[in-house]
Amino acid sequence: MRSRLKTDGLFVQWLAMYQLSKDEFFSIVRTLLDVFDQVTLWRASYSTKRPVLGLICSRNNASIDPKVMLESHKQDRLEKVAVAPERRLFWSLMKYCGNLTLNRALFMNHPINTDDRPVIEFTSPISYQNRVAKLEKAMTGRPLLDFLKEMLNGCPPEKDPFLQQLDQQQKTQVCLGLKVYQLNLLKNENPEKRSQYQNQISDILFRDLNRPFKKGDVHL
Repeated sequence: MRSRLKTDGLFVQWLAMYQLSKDEFFSIVRTLLDVFDQVTLWRASYSTKRPVLGLICSRNNASIDPKVMLESHKQDRLEKVAVAPERRLFWSLMKYCGNLTLNRALFMNHPINTDDRPVIEFTSPISYQNRVAKLEKAMTGRPLLDFLKEMLNGCPPEKDPFLQQLDQQQKTQVCLGLKVYQLNLLKNENPEKRSQYQNQISDILFRDLNRPFKKGDVHL
């Protein structure tokens, strides 16, 4: 994969986390870390039962450019649905989960998956049967929340070189993605408070983008 990429090319691997155990996920991450210079993690949505995460891999350590992202949103034909480019940028930054490369130590005890040692292919059927028998859990819900928290604690936005072009307001927006995921989880775990948590989610997604963040805004 790496050899076929241009210098500024990207390889993206989307993973259905509800089909993977923690060991399988960590092995996949370890494999990509062994090949690429930089691997970052992104969420497709805030689903807690059927989450899908994307691993974006590159041959260099380039950082994300919010100006380029904003310009891309301005060019997007979906702007006709009357969602401001600035809010679409805000929602995009919230999809960032963290820098896997700078959290490398979390994955080093897991095997690399190769053509001559296809660990995932052999363990996947066993893992699936274990999940059916409730002997192990997929990387969803609270286990995924705990992992995502560990990721941000290991490399917070302020220290993440991938986010170095973001201003402080934008770096805080990254943390709000994890908060929305947590609120979604609490909403599912506490049906009697469903509307309360949903209102908090809506307040985040449609907050006034010109209003400075307060300390409690991103408390998890």
